[in-house]
Amino acid sequence: MSVDFYHKDYEVGCGGTETPIQYEGKTYLYVWSKIDKRHYYYVKPDDLFIEDNEAPWIARENMAKDYRLESEQRQLKAKFLASHKRLTNYYDIIEGGHEQALDGYTLGEVAAVHTYDGGLYITEQFPEEQDGVAFPFRLTLCRDSWATRTRGEVEGKLFEFWKSEVRNAKA
Repeated sequence: MSVDFYHKDYEVGCGGTETPIQYEGKTYLYVWSKIDKRHYYYVKPDDLFIEDNEAPWIARENMAKDYRLESEQRQLKAKFLASHKRLTNYYDIIEGGHEQALDGYTLGEVAAVHTYDGGLYITEQFPEEQDGVAFPFRLTLCRDSWATRTRGEVEGKLFEFWKSEVRNAKA
């Protein structure tokens, strides 16, 4: 099996011989970033790059092996991650009460809204390159905001915010 792949800042892993992985209806190709000097998975047909630990088969294993978090923290993180929904339909976003996630965007800019418990969300834009690198994931918390290549890069920040602000407010 092969995957049509060309991005000027990436090379297919294993010197171009990497075999794509089929998982849950998507194709994952291990690639090397010439800019970051590290590996990512290219996800087709989503046309996005994810870190190793975001690959669904690895993320599930890592949750079980996350020894840095104590038992309660692991349970909290699992609960938080289990609340994740990827909304791609405008009506689902509106009916779910997440219209604020669309503020500041024009029609066609948002690929998805990733929602979590407590009304928190990460906005995913269609990839646009800045200096040859795409930063489709956007997160704003209070006065801080981040634009990243992968959801995992901001999901940890969102989890910490949820843990301290949302979860404690519910208690």
